[in-house]
Amino acid sequence: IKGTLFRVPRRPFIQGSAYFDGWYRILERVDTADDIVVLHEATVEEFRVFLRLLLLPSHDALPSAGFEKGDWLKVLDLATEWYFREIRNLAITHLESTLSTIERIKSGRRVYYLPWVLNGYMDLVKRPEGISHQEGDEIGQTTRASLMRIRRKLERERGRGMYDDLEEFVEGEILSKFVIEINRLEEHDEGRRKTEESGERICI
Repeated sequence: IKGTLFRVPRRPFIQGSAYFDGWYRILERVDTADDIVVLHEATVEEFRVFLRLLLLPSHDALPSAGFEKGDWLKVLDLATEWYFREIRNLAITHLESTLSTIERIKSGRRVYYLPWVLNGYMDLVKRPEGISHQEGDEIGQTTRASLMRIRRKLERERGRGMYDDLEEFVEGEILSKFVIEINRLEEHDEGRRKTEESGERICI
């Protein structure tokens, strides 16, 4: 990784990841340091954080491992990239209550986790304060404009009292306005899940 050589046991990578199973091909091979896998997806720091979790003897030791939000975000990115399903789910669980609204949207897009994206959109539409231009720079000004239109429509409908369930109204508007993005995230996530659950090797 970036010119740094890591000597690590092969088994945790092969057992947990269809990606690395595709690299190594044969599960029964004895661990050696002869075969080198070049990884372009991570920095040295990110890989070290990931190894701290991957090589723990048990995930029960996590509280003492000292993982912070930034560490979990690194773990989530690499677990998604490398098809580590259990570690990805673990990272999502640990990050669930720590991310800001904007972080949920950006992270959800990056790792193809739709619930965070939709939850973030709902929060931005329903909160009292508007959506700033700076926030628009982070999530995209086109997205901001679409959400602002939904906010204005929500205010009109709230004033008319036409909808008993405004939560359902907002959700319907978001699903309609962002259908292309939603379909893309769902398709990618479904493909990833099928690969992980089937144990199919990924051809590198």
